[in-house]
Amino acid sequence: LYAEVAAKAISHCFQPSRVLSQIFAADDAPLLSALVDAYQPFALEASWLCEAIDKGAVRCVELIVAGAAAAAPTSAAGSSDSPSRRVRIDCRAPLPPHPGGSSMIDFEQYPQRLLWAAAASRSAALCDAILSH
Repeated sequence: LYAEVAAKAISHCFQPSRVLSQIFAADDAPLLSALVDAYQPFALEASWLCEAIDKGAVRCVELIVAGAAAAAPTSAAGSSDSPSRRVRIDCRAPLPPHPGGSSMIDFEQYPQRLLWAAAASRSAALCDAILSH
């Protein structure tokens, strides 16, 4: 796909989540990069990252993890004290147990699920990408 065609299509207002599944299925890192650039800062729920891991989208996972780790470039005039990240991975905080309720724990609410999903994929590249984050 041509970058300028993708940028024009992405410039239209829509929810990025509408195309993430297809991007992950194709492991289309250049299209994901164009999407991340169009929606700064790009917020991604951990469940989407788990889906990318499940689909074996190594290049997309590496791009997401690198974007979450690296600060986005800021202009000198608009610089701030804290650097912004290109990608923000949202992991829900674990919910406290209900008093007198079930002692069951929903492990889907913990950030470690990313590592568990990577381990379940049995892909050394995906495990390395998640561990290095």
